[in-house]
Amino acid sequence: MTKPLQTKVVLHIDELGTSDPIPFGVNGPPFVSIRVQPIAGALARYKVTSSDPNDENEEDIVQIGRVSDRVVHTSEFSVPRISPVSMTVL
Repeated sequence: MTKPLQTKVVLHIDELGTSDPIPFGVNGPPFVSIRVQPIAGALARYKVTSSDPNDENEEDIVQIGRVSDRVVHTSEFSVPRISPVSMTVL
């Protein structure tokens, strides 16, 4: 009766920048992976990868306080706010 949860976008907080990439589903979700790595100076490395091979990956350095706005802009759905100090989900 119920459909299984199908995550379309994955937000991956990679504190050390050494984690393996999150794999994409085969003809299924997730379709987008957003990887955030906090770096010195209240900044974060922000990388978006799509399961569509024709899409260009997006990589940028952003202020930590703007990460949640950037995620919403990227993914078309509301996500939890992220603490700019510790990068923990509030």
